[in-house]
Amino acid sequence: MIDYLARQAISCALSGDWEKALEINQKIIDIENSNIDALNRLAKVYFELGQIQNAVEKAQQVLNIDPLNSIAQRSTTNWKELLEDGFNHNGDGQKNTYSEITFLEEPGKTKIVKLIKLGDAKAFTTINAGCPLSANHSIHKVTIHTQNGSYIGRLPDDIAKRLNQLVEHGNEYQITAKSVSPKEVYIFIRELKKSPKLANIVSFPPDGSNLLIIKI
Repeated sequence: MIDYLARQAISCALSGDWEKALEINQKIIDIENSNIDALNRLAKVYFELGQIQNAVEKAQQVLNIDPLNSIAQRSTTNWKELLEDGFNHNGDGQKNTYSEITFLEEPGKTKIVKLIKLGDAKAFTTINAGCPLSANHSIHKVTIHTQNGSYIGRLPDDIAKRLNQLVEHGNEYQITAKSVSPKEVYIFIRELKKSPKLANIVSFPPDGSNLLIIKI
């Protein structure tokens, strides 16, 4: 019964039906109140509905059961920061999320990128907008992973090549999840530190020119 409900809950999350996901995950909790997966899913549902305080409380329930649960640890930290900054449901049916905090675009310093070669969509249900992600750089590609090391997808080749060059010469970047669905994942890349070597090099030219070749 619980396995069946869990599959339904995941399907609703992947399709963005958060109200139905709330109902199903709550049914699981009613049957088994210490079900960690359902509690984590319920926390994400509350976040997506803009009910951040409830999201924190559910994530904290997970930590009371499993103090080392990395999903709940990350979520609790991120969502508590939102509450401290005064971001919560604003009372008119809309919500304030990381898009209002993290995704401030700066010409030349930030870029929104659609990933290719996506991994298992089921893993995406643990990713919230604003979640920090990590990049694995190799000679020919850049792969994007969760903080736990789960593969999400790859950067397009042109962006990967440029980012590899920029990082190789000393720049540093922050990568966060922008939006997630079963078939599309967008990330947000922000320049955090510019190397003196690249003082005159724009990380992401607004017009996309000279995207691949960096001459120093």
